[in-house]
Parts: sequence; C-alpha cells; structure tokens
Amino acid sequence: MGRSVTCGSGNVFADIGVPNREEHMVKADVVMLIARLIEQHGLTQTAAARRIGLSQPDLSRLLKGQFRGYTEQLDVIDAMMQWVKEKLPES
Repeated sequence: MGRSVTCGSGNVFADIGVPNREEHMVKADVVMLIARLIEQHGLTQTAAARRIGLSQPDLSRLLKGQFRGYTEQLDVIDAMMQWVKEKLPES
C-alpha cells in the first residue's frame, strides 16, 4: 500500500485550517526568534521578559505557544519585535 505525501504551504496554521492563520504564523515566528535570542545571549526568562516588557509567566506561556489572550495585544508583538531588532546584527 503506497502512501501519498502532500507538500505544505509553509504555514502550518493555514494547512490545518486555523482562523487568523497569518497572525498565528507571525506570532510563532516572533516567539521562535525570541527563544533563539534568549539562548544566544544566555538570558533567563525573567531578564528577557523585563527587556521585552512582559511578566516572566507571560513570556513563559508565549514561549510554550500559548497565544490565547494576546490576539488583540499587538503592542506585545511590537515590543517583542523591537527587542529582536535591537539584538539582530545590522546587515
């Protein structure tokens, strides 16, 4: 019995039919960048949360992919992106 393989679109949220798929993808991308920067800079979640402007429990939830409650809080995403931009080297 043969198996068929379907290529994804590059957005898992779109592939599985999640509403607001683009918003979910942006949040996931930002959180992955933050997790990588936290590791690269040897920061604790508490230190990273302070720099981003979140509480440590909120950052922990975001790093676990728990975005519920952050849908309308674009200022959180803006703060995260600002922190990421400050940490990324200039090209």
